[in-house]
Amino acid sequence: MKRFVLNNQIELLNWLGRLQHFKTASLYSDKLEPYNTSVIINKKKQNIKEISELKFNLDLKEHIELLKQLIPYKMPPLQDLTFDLDKTLQNTELLNEFLSNSICGHILTNSSCLIQVFNFRAPNSFLSISPYMASLPKVLPLVSEAAGFRDFSLEKAEFEDLLAAAKNVKKVEISWCSIEGSGQLDFGDKLEGSTFEILDFWGTIFKSEGDDRTSFMNIVKGLAEVESVRSREVKIRSTYCKWNKKKAQEVLEKYGLTKMSLDGN
Repeated sequence: MKRFVLNNQIELLNWLGRLQHFKTASLYSDKLEPYNTSVIINKKKQNIKEISELKFNLDLKEHIELLKQLIPYKMPPLQDLTFDLDKTLQNTELLNEFLSNSICGHILTNSSCLIQVFNFRAPNSFLSISPYMASLPKVLPLVSEAAGFRDFSLEKAEFEDLLAAAKNVKKVEISWCSIEGSGQLDFGDKLEGSTFEILDFWGTIFKSEGDDRTSFMNIVKGLAEVESVRSREVKIRSTYCKWNKKKAQEVLEKYGLTKMSLDGN
């Protein structure tokens, strides 16, 4: 095995281009962003065997180039996979391809491979999440500890699909988002068997309703229809819980969510 010590992303890109000369190469750096651990790349099998974190800022050209270079490779278990999307929104197809191929394409064949923390953040308020729904529902079942979405605009069905895909993630955050539509959520049987423990909807409202109280009730009424949510302890965080904690508790009890507790801090 050939081992190389890297000091920056440019060196990594250069070595990725030269890996055809080696069956297996070990690339190491404690300075390299967007990750900070050793990387072992098997060119023949197109696998990266050791890596702990990948954090991409898609406003940075070097991060986009690295994402392109990594697409042919299959990712191992990750402690943290984070995307801060670009303001130009020109990398949607690239990102979907990476998630579908390098993450889902490999991990779906190996149930032991998981992402501990997954973050997906918009560059400005209420960016439509629709272009990314081709890959996100595939990624979320692979996340174990926390999944976070911030500053997106979602259709009601998209909100329902994201939460359903993340139903076995310990903490699910969909914060500072706008939900298009009105009325309570309808999960059908998509949340049955859920095991999430914390739901964080801080700052998220139904756009047409326009207030925290009605938005909170629409979410709660939808959750109350799910037996696996009613029957266990779940903590919920909402802006409404902070300003009207007593009334928020009354809403939970009214719809049978007596085991659900509030977090308004």
